[in-house]
Amino acid sequence: MIIIKIKGGLGNQMFQYALGRSISLCCNKAVKFDLFEFEKYKLHNYSLDCFDVKVDIATKDDLRRFGISYHNNRLIHAIFRRIQNSLIINSRYKLKNEEYQGGFDRSVFEIKNDVYLDGYWQNEKYFKEIEDVIRKDFSFKEKPNKLNSNYLDKIEKVNSVSLHIRRGDYASNPKTLKFHGLLGLDYYEKAVEIIENNIKNPEFFVFSDDIEWAKDNLKINYPVNFVNNNSKEKGYEDLRLMMNCKNNVIANSTFSWWGAWLNNNPEKIVIAPSQWFSKEEMEKRKNWDIIPKEWKKI
Repeated sequence: MIIIKIKGGLGNQMFQYALGRSISLCCNKAVKFDLFEFEKYKLHNYSLDCFDVKVDIATKDDLRRFGISYHNNRLIHAIFRRIQNSLIINSRYKLKNEEYQGGFDRSVFEIKNDVYLDGYWQNEKYFKEIEDVIRKDFSFKEKPNKLNSNYLDKIEKVNSVSLHIRRGDYASNPKTLKFHGLLGLDYYEKAVEIIENNIKNPEFFVFSDDIEWAKDNLKINYPVNFVNNNSKEKGYEDLRLMMNCKNNVIANSTFSWWGAWLNNNPEKIVIAPSQWFSKEEMEKRKNWDIIPKEWKKI
């Protein structure tokens, strides 16, 4: 049995699910998902249930075989995790942590024993061979409401371009900023210029967790729609709108990465940042290649 930890926001959860689905199909392995992180995680909720996915959830008994138990106190949880790691080192039940985000570790497809995988697995190479399956799995259970349906109609009729600006904790939390970095206005100016030079009469649909900053700072000479009608709990509706745009400008965010990846337009232009993490973090990631080769990095 392989257990994969689900954590982070919707974009991260989608990568973790896609890895598990790939291992299950390509290696004929039983895969379960650990959702217990969300019992104590305040920043995000488990969100994959917006899709037509079938998630086999690991029980606490399953996790105990790997020496894993959850505690509300993070310090106690961390101490127990270290003790558990040392106790099971010679057991058939192994723990494997991802070495670096954004790289590709082929060894996860060569697993022989029971393994618990903890990481983000942000690379399409993990599921490229079952791309059609993943696209089908990430179809939405519910139809969009009237306002989102109106946006979808407009997106279909124009040369639509989604543009995602991620600020939030990237801008406000010093620890998060040091790790992820923050895309400057110059990135978006360059991206918009490329779109304007390659797309006739583009119309932009802007998504952001700081829409007022976007309104104050973006200067675009074509029609712009600032999409701000979906709550955090309905964030998947923004993802649906992004993936239906004909072209995409993404942030250093797995959320808009998936919006672009799920875009089925064969002639799409996708613009992505060449620096996904802070400069210091990027230097550690020599095998980083989260951006598909067909996309344009700037």
